[in-house]
Amino acid sequence: MSQTERIFFIDRTIREHRGIAVSTIASRFGICPRQAKRDIEYMWDRLNAPIAWSANRRRYDSKGTESKCGGRTPRGCTD
Repeated sequence: MSQTERIFFIDRTIREHRGIAVSTIASRFGICPRQAKRDIEYMWDRLNAPIAWSANRRRYDSKGTESKCGGRTPRGCTD
């Protein structure tokens, strides 16, 4: 699968299920977890996707689904 297909899947899953785990992406596409994290970082950094790490849920969510400073971006808390 191409990176574009993975990005669309990640975006759709976050919108429909309010989050996604790296392991879900990795198993779905047969890639390593590090590649899944790179895809998420690409979405956040290059596409300005509103994605934040939710430590208590152990997955990436749409930024704004938690209280202010409750989520971390792929590079750390920016709130």
